[in-house]
Amino acid sequence: EKIRAETAAKQLVRVFSSFEKHHFVNNVICERVGNEVERLYADTCDKVEKSGELEGPTDDLIHALAERRASLEEFSARFIEISYSPSQLAIICYVFDKLNNKGVNPGQRLDLFITDKRLRKKSHNIEHFYPQSPRPEDFNESTLAKAHNIGNLLPLYFRDNCSLGNAPPVEKAMLLRGEMQENIQNLPFVQDFLKDFCPAGFVWDAEVIDRRARVLASQLFGIVGS
Repeated sequence: EKIRAETAAKQLVRVFSSFEKHHFVNNVICERVGNEVERLYADTCDKVEKSGELEGPTDDLIHALAERRASLEEFSARFIEISYSPSQLAIICYVFDKLNNKGVNPGQRLDLFITDKRLRKKSHNIEHFYPQSPRPEDFNESTLAKAHNIGNLLPLYFRDNCSLGNAPPVEKAMLLRGEMQENIQNLPFVQDFLKDFCPAGFVWDAEVIDRRARVLASQLFGIVGS
């Protein structure tokens, strides 16, 4: 009985993980109607009840959800439109939580997506790599127009976010590699960002922001689209 209970528990984890992936991709990002899988869910419940078996019907459900998931092309087209705002903040935190914790053991996770509303101040928040209010000498109209885009955002320890202020991207990269280096040790996502997008002499502009948004879409789809 203990073995059967453990097997059932593991299967339910797989099922709920499939629910999460499917509805995030299809409904949260691609904004498809939520009732497209109602019949599928109802049929699966009937099969479980009539057969008394959990694994077979729910395996079929997981497979069916994967088949109905939006394509990378559809997902990416909608994802790259994500823009910083109070209404989108939870989605943005969820995105960076998934990307930063990919392959990390549960005990070593850094929770960037926190649903507890009692927690008034979170340890990490969202940094605009090209600042929202750039210094006059760093102003670039086309880049500023992309400042809120997902491709320009980073999760950082809130004190580091404050310290970076309105510094230009080159200066921010230098600080994150220097005196703030220890504070991003638990943010492998940020470390990879510095390596991939901030080589020596890098330029940060609207074109790079768009390219990074597409890269993020592809990386995230590899986690939630499978």
